[in-house]
Amino acid sequence: MINHYKAWVNAYGRISWEEFLTKLLGMQETGRWIKEVIKVELKK
Repeated sequence: MINHYKAWVNAYGRISWEEFLTKLLGMQETGRWIKEVIKVELKK
């Protein structure tokens, strides 16, 4: 996920880790397991 985050930062300019995770959470293409990991990360 960190590598993908870096790609998003390069594409969007400034995006926080939390914004990135929230966007992934809302995408249909994001798998169930990754969504579970994101939910745990957002609780930190």
